[in-house]
Amino acid sequence: MKKLIYKIKNIDFNKNLILKIFLTIFLIIFYIFIGLNYKDILYLSAGYDGFNNASMQIYIFDVGQATSVCVILPDDKVWILDTGSLESSDKLIDNLDYILDKNKINKIDTLLLSHSDLDHIGGAVDILNKYQVKNILRPKILSEDENSLNGYKVVYSEEYKKLINTINQNGNYNTKFIENDIIEDENYQIKIYAGEKDYYSQTNSYSPIVTFSCSQKTFMFTGDVTDIREKEFAENFSEKIDVDYLLISHHGSSYSTTDTFLSVINPQYAFVSCGSYLYPSQEVVTRLNNVNIKNIYSTFNCGLIGIFVNENSCFKMFFMANAVDLPLLVVLISFLFFFCIKHNFFENKMKLRYF
Repeated sequence: MKKLIYKIKNIDFNKNLILKIFLTIFLIIFYIFIGLNYKDILYLSAGYDGFNNASMQIYIFDVGQATSVCVILPDDKVWILDTGSLESSDKLIDNLDYILDKNKINKIDTLLLSHSDLDHIGGAVDILNKYQVKNILRPKILSEDENSLNGYKVVYSEEYKKLINTINQNGNYNTKFIENDIIEDENYQIKIYAGEKDYYSQTNSYSPIVTFSCSQKTFMFTGDVTDIREKEFAENFSEKIDVDYLLISHHGSSYSTTDTFLSVINPQYAFVSCGSYLYPSQEVVTRLNNVNIKNIYSTFNCGLIGIFVNENSCFKMFFMANAVDLPLLVVLISFLFFFCIKHNFFENKMKLRYF
């Protein structure tokens, strides 16, 4: 035993490259592991580890100054509400691919397009080209190629025309104009509150108000509804509607999310899809604070936002901004390793000692 201890004590790492070779191999394996599991590491480090136990999953995508939401219901039906901008389309598809794959889902049940603005329909053609979509709910806004119908509004937008042509040229979609509707299952309920008029001067006013209720929790999506539409909605209800999660309208613009509207829906948590620190506006923040909402979560600060609701009415949120910065981590570890090699850190420092 004494001879063995003596030999261990006197290993000369100046002449023995085994440790360096081992650490180099370990670093290569680390790089390969990061590369193969990049998305999993990002999502898990952000807190994405409860979706398997969730009755309802809600994802507010980080698509800049635009909006896109995905809702996955207990029966694995998927609703996409708006599709962000053209610039954010690749990022949206990338995240949607990951989420659907993890849920073992390969189709979209319903694509709802709230109105014709580019920051809400930008990724729609890409989604239609990539995924099997069963139902499309579109606004009562026509493209320039469509025949005038019942005095509906017509917009002259190349992207909107391209989208409507893509929809109309494919006979596999069940396409409908957005109307008031209630969709019920034993485990959830969806309510769609469409505009009361067939014609509005602003495209934003066509945005429907949509609620998803599951396990005694309710999420409300508002698109870009205007104060006019909020007033219409509020006048139809004499009692409060308990909304747990509100995606506030028009990226937090001061012209929406009015005091009257908030008093009717009684939200608990507020979220905003935006691409600037200027949103939500201070006026909206004040109104939210007045109804005791202190924490307002924005995609600009939080990145992709996920909300998981389980059958016991418990919920969990995760924010992609909390994910590990993997490129920075790789650079730091690589720098540390090569610094140690260059300065012979391992030489004469790694001899085993006994105490």
